[in-house]
Order: sequence, then C-alpha cells, then structure tokens
Amino acid sequence: MSGTARRWQRAWVFLAVLAVVVTLGLWPDSPREAAQAVQACGAGDVNRATLTTKGGVTLHPCLSKVTTNMVIPRTQTSSLGCGTLFLQPCYETKWQITAVSKTSGQTLKYADGSTESGLYRLTFQQFQVYKSASLATSGGSGYTTTLTPDAAAKLGNASGQTIYTDLWVTADSTINLSFLTFSCNDFVRPDNALWTIADIFIDVSAGGCGMNLKIRYAVTTSSGANGEISGAYSVNLPNTLLTVS
Repeated sequence: MSGTARRWQRAWVFLAVLAVVVTLGLWPDSPREAAQAVQACGAGDVNRATLTTKGGVTLHPCLSKVTTNMVIPRTQTSSLGCGTLFLQPCYETKWQITAVSKTSGQTLKYADGSTESGLYRLTFQQFQVYKSASLATSGGSGYTTTLTPDAAAKLGNASGQTIYTDLWVTADSTINLSFLTFSCNDFVRPDNALWTIADIFIDVSAGGCGMNLKIRYAVTTSSGANGEISGAYSVNLPNTLLTVS
C-alpha cells in the first residue's frame, strides 16, 4: 500500500473514532509528516507497535508522537441545585458514552523505537456530543478542528452490528463525570478511584459535562470477522458546523 493510501486509510479510521471530523479527509499530521511516520518504523518495520483492542483485534500501527487533545468545555448553569442535597453547582450535560470501559497498563511503541507506558485503553460502543467539542494536535502541524452540532452528534449504532472505538490515552486525561450524587465531578482521571468505582456502573452508559482526553492512538473496529467495519453503522452529524484552523 502506498504512503498516500495509508494516510487516507488512517484518516478515515481516526475520524470515525472521534465522531468530530468524520466527514473530512483530515489527519492531524501534514501529508509529508504522515508519510514519514509510515516509512520510519525501522528496518523490517521493527518499530511497529503491537496493540490489542477490547474486541480482540491485534493491530500493528506505525505511530508518530503527535498527541490529539479532545476537549469538551464545561459550562456551569447555576451555583446551587444539583448533586448531594442539591447543594452543588449545576452543569450542562455535554456528552454521553455507551458501554465504556478502561484497561490500564498499556504501552505504546513509536516509530523512532521509543516506548511510553502507563497509558489507558478506553473502549466504547457509542459516543454522543451534545454541544461543541474540539480536537487539537500537539506537535506536527498543530491543526485544531471544532465541532458544533445543533443536536447530538453520534458515533456508533445503538443496534445491529457492534462498532467498537478504542482510544489509548494518558493517565492525566480527564473527564467531568456525572455519577451517583455528584453534579459534575471535577476532572476525573482514568487512574482516579471514582472512575474505578464507576466502571461497575458505566459499562452500560456514562454522561458528563466536560472532557479533556490526551489521545496517543485511536481506532474503530466492528464485531465482524477480523474486526473489519462492515454492515450498517451510524455516524450522525446533524446540522453540524465544522471549523478547521
């Protein structure tokens, strides 16, 4: 497969995963940087990573060190009226994730042969963004993409063949999680005890009012043979404004 073909293949996987720029041919790196990453995995591709998705699909990507921050800003709607005894501030619900789970102890190997440990794999079946969200790359060309839907932007199907999205994120990634008696808990990290407890409940669904994920790698697979995406699956961006800068 040529460098150009690989770049577009990776672009569409990445866009589908994040449900933000799924209809654009945008990859965080410039075309030249993306091509270099594909070709820079050492003799015999010795520096390709080996990753396994929650669905059991084994991947061997050639990874650059570009990080993508997915940010959904938190918006307070009142100073009181939510959470424990209704004494906590209220925040607008910004996102919903269905069947989310996390796995610790993840290690990535990069194209230059270096490794990074202490990462988490987050997996979900459906992701909805109710308000604006942005994707911004650190390193590379530094693109920022902003999504502003007038209704829930969705990735993943609620029925039919399961579509899995796996994100490898850093331990300092955070979500603002609406959970039990909490209105919108402040900046819950994947290594936080609250998220560990929440895992018992949120394998079904979770909602929240903010998010800042530092994503090292992302991929979408399905429950079909060998993990290929096949059959009907849903990506909906209703009347959505997409801005790239």
